[in-house]
Amino acid sequence: MATAEHVHSADYPHFRALLEESRGRLQSELQEGGERRLASDRYSALAGEAPDAGDASVATEQADLRNAQIGRDVSELRAVEAAISRIDDGSYGICTRCATPIALPRLQANPAAERCIDCQAAYEKQFADRPAQPVTRSI
Repeated sequence: MATAEHVHSADYPHFRALLEESRGRLQSELQEGGERRLASDRYSALAGEAPDAGDASVATEQADLRNAQIGRDVSELRAVEAAISRIDDGSYGICTRCATPIALPRLQANPAAERCIDCQAAYEKQFADRPAQPVTRSI
């Protein structure tokens, strides 16, 4: 890998391998976990045949947590796939907001990073008060 502060096209194979490994792991988690979650998230499986208010509350919380996990995995998978696309088009390592190079240590810590640290901080500040998108489910 280059010793410079920023990523170069010669570094792309290293980062592609990291991203493809992450993609494979996330796809497996989503497939395997999704199958298990579908079977266990049925309301009756979580709350029992004759649920009381406490059982219903716990069942709802468990389903919400599993849905949040799925949502997080899907978001992470999208970020990984977007980073692979940036490698393919030669824009990997360039901030999508300000077009400056992303520091190499940042990409080493988070290969799917799409923004430099300053733009990421501004993004997080801008959207800090925005509620997360709900993941809908059927009971």
